[in-house]
Amino acid sequence: MRLFALTALCLVSAAALAQPSADGDSLLARQLSLRVEADQAARGLWTLAFQRGEQPSQLDGLLGVAIDSLNTAWLKTVIAETGWPTVSRVGEQGVHDAMLLVQHADMDRDFQRDVLALMEAGPDRETLGMELAYLTDRVRVHQGAPQVYGTQLNVVGGRPEPFAIEDPDGVDARRAAVGLEPLADYIESFRRDVLGGAPADEADEDQTP
Repeated sequence: MRLFALTALCLVSAAALAQPSADGDSLLARQLSLRVEADQAARGLWTLAFQRGEQPSQLDGLLGVAIDSLNTAWLKTVIAETGWPTVSRVGEQGVHDAMLLVQHADMDRDFQRDVLALMEAGPDRETLGMELAYLTDRVRVHQGAPQVYGTQLNVVGGRPEPFAIEDPDGVDARRAAVGLEPLADYIESFRRDVLGGAPADEADEDQTP
């Protein structure tokens, strides 16, 4: 998988030199998809390490940082030159891919806040509630504020737990309103799929999805 991730990084690096095309919406959707593939390849290496009860290697960490940096720079250029990749331009999957790249732009939190403001100001049909929920929580957690939907998890003692939630009694209703599963199911999926059910003393202690 590391070879695939390195190959993906090379492809992303080459694609970063290409100018986004205002009339190439299908091309833009494909570019987004390829960049998400690179993103997920890098994070797949981290997941494998966690499931073995290990920390990701320094090389794997640097690979993820490099891919995130390239993706963030490219997406900022796309938005500056042709605007946000809306549902009408790239489809729901394209918006999902774009929002995933924003989620992982943690080295540029101003960019994350700018995209959140852009999404909140946009028409409902161009904004996916689920994606907006994730970004809302991501930004709030970075600001030290309680999250709204419980999408951001911390691993404490080998078990995933949500960061502080505003009005926790109403969180499942808010999640349902944007198409998210109940919080307990989400936490269990993270434990199973990311941590692999690792024993508490073997799991990483500071990871967020």
